[in-house]
Amino acid sequence: MGRGVSSPNYALHKVYFPFEFENEDGFEWDFMIDEIRETFKSLFKSLYNSDTWLDREDKVLLENDHCQIGISEYCGLCCLWVVIKEENDFNPNLSYSWVDKNIIPIMNKYYSDLKKMGTMSNGVSVYEKVLL
Repeated sequence: MGRGVSSPNYALHKVYFPFEFENEDGFEWDFMIDEIRETFKSLFKSLYNSDTWLDREDKVLLENDHCQIGISEYCGLCCLWVVIKEENDFNPNLSYSWVDKNIIPIMNKYYSDLKKMGTMSNGVSVYEKVLL
């Protein structure tokens, strides 16, 4: 598989999965976004919905005082990512620890279907299927 999908350069963790649009009304996409939000919010009450953007193609879905969780999509390939909020009043090490302990395992368990192997000189990224 050779596609490139945007993600924040400073993302602490990224997972990749395919998404197929079955029709143009966006219903499936909205349903998937709601499912991601509800999965995380049911486990971590401090997370709340967000509709902001990082960069031009990176949509923030959830955030709290420690992090922002977002998604990027290109040609049916999705990247779910998490970035640390460096500007918070907490000790940044606390935020890194909280994300590492709580968010990353959930991302890996539910959303990691593909592993990015690398990016070629022409910008095309190469992925392989994650074996369970």
